[in-house]
Amino acid sequence: MTTNNARDAFENVSQALDTAKDQNEQLTALEKLQTEVETDMRGMSAEESQQYIGQLTNALEASGQLPVLSLAYADQMGGNLDQDDLKSEMRTTNRFAAFGNNSARLDQVFLKYLTDNYDQGANLIETSNNNWVWKDSSISTDDISKKLTEFRETRDERKRVAGNQDSAAPFAEALLEGGDKSLFNFIDRYSKDNSLSKIDMMRYLFDAEASGSTDGVFSAENQNLVKDLVRNWDDENKGRWMRGGFRNEGYFSTGLSKDNLLKSTGYATLQGLVADSERRNAIARGENLPEVTDGGDAVDDAEQQAAESQDQTAPEETEDIAPTEPETVAVAKGDSYWRIAHRLLGESATNKEILAKMTELQELNNNAPLIWNPDNQQQIAISDVRVLPSRTTALPNVISI
Repeated sequence: MTTNNARDAFENVSQALDTAKDQNEQLTALEKLQTEVETDMRGMSAEESQQYIGQLTNALEASGQLPVLSLAYADQMGGNLDQDDLKSEMRTTNRFAAFGNNSARLDQVFLKYLTDNYDQGANLIETSNNNWVWKDSSISTDDISKKLTEFRETRDERKRVAGNQDSAAPFAEALLEGGDKSLFNFIDRYSKDNSLSKIDMMRYLFDAEASGSTDGVFSAENQNLVKDLVRNWDDENKGRWMRGGFRNEGYFSTGLSKDNLLKSTGYATLQGLVADSERRNAIARGENLPEVTDGGDAVDDAEQQAAESQDQTAPEETEDIAPTEPETVAVAKGDSYWRIAHRLLGESATNKEILAKMTELQELNNNAPLIWNPDNQQQIAISDVRVLPSRTTALPNVISI
């Protein structure tokens, strides 16, 4: 049995939840998933249905969609569920599955989540007063409504942050590239305080107009970028955010520092930002990126054949190149491998692409737990270590990231 149907079911429900505007639409997404799963699993053997549900469950867990669907399932059952209710429902569902009702396996997944997280980390039950000794006796309809609203708000905040990071990337790349000769340092040349204020930006634009130049640091592209930054300087989701106004910190600076500018992109290093930008631009231009062999060498087939056809006895100039360090990205608050993959690929990425990228990230990092610490941000690899080929007269030094 192929597993494409399970992936399709996951992608469909993820898209539905990603656009759900209210609780009713979250419930509708669940109902469509149940119908699709029931259709897919008709005629499957017990082993095939277990494989299907296993893959679907793993994808839902990794993407953070399982809690949303489980609460929608609780809403579907009418709410007001205590632990005994859940255990009773689980016993009935287990019997259905044992007698060949494959679609009951999806119900088992939701019931298990609700049972395992009844009053634990997921906080499915709201405390009704300030007395820490006492809690509600059930997952009430009010609990469900509040939690599903929280899921939607968390999703929207994640999109806001991802959108900000995508918006900040071109500014960071244009301002920081070039080291000492960067546009950032040029604009900062008067105060030299490693921070760009709104006045610094306005002075740059005044100098550009006075000079009449549209080349070099005063290029039309640079001027338009600075004008855009000034225009959005006080916007919570643009200028302020790049100046350190991250919502979980509740603070924004009056100046734009290099650290905050880079941090606002979600990348740990400028090198990583530029490399990923080049990769995206190449894809947008329809270019075929070079294939990477097991040894990490990326060379064009024609160049490889030309190198092999050369006289092997001829002396070659060689220079040993050390392995490159893997590109990394900082783990942000609330991050998962799914969210990082989504951030790297951008909002236009499909769930299928995000799932593939997430799997790649997990393999690169041995599926290490993601821990957010504002004082010492964890870094995870977003590319493998590459051992570059030695420089020779026959082979070019090509790096694939």
